[in-house]
Amino acid sequence: MKLEKFCFSIGRLDFNTTGVIIVTNDGDFANLLAHPSSNIEREYIATLKKPLSEKELKFLNSNFVMLNNKFSKQTVKKIDDFNYLVKLNEGRNHHVKNLFLLVDNLVLKLHRKRYGIWDDKNLKIGQFRYLDENEIHSYLKKIKSNHLN
Repeated sequence: MKLEKFCFSIGRLDFNTTGVIIVTNDGDFANLLAHPSSNIEREYIATLKKPLSEKELKFLNSNFVMLNNKFSKQTVKKIDDFNYLVKLNEGRNHHVKNLFLLVDNLVLKLHRKRYGIWDDKNLKIGQFRYLDENEIHSYLKKIKSNHLN
């Protein structure tokens, strides 16, 4: 992929994390998508070292989870004993990994499945696709209208 302009990545993935990342040469677009006030949902699949108990799962889905002196609101759903779907609207540094450390568990593998409306459907690791102008504009319109409300 040859890039004609300087590009920004929206969000970051840890060294050993796979998944959706958006790259753009539009700084305003990057800032809007990355800013916490945009409230963009991210979806991850976390593979854990050990299964969560019902009590741990209930705690992670409660309103009482604190990470780095800030409340963390997320949805955690069990896929199977070791894999969990995590949805959150603000992805801070090592957010998902630190979340599971709160219940004394270790994330062995982490994959970002979705960032906003963009998911990894039909893409293999290392592949990319260009975003369609219409999907960008309609999503920006939606985000901006949410800012006004």
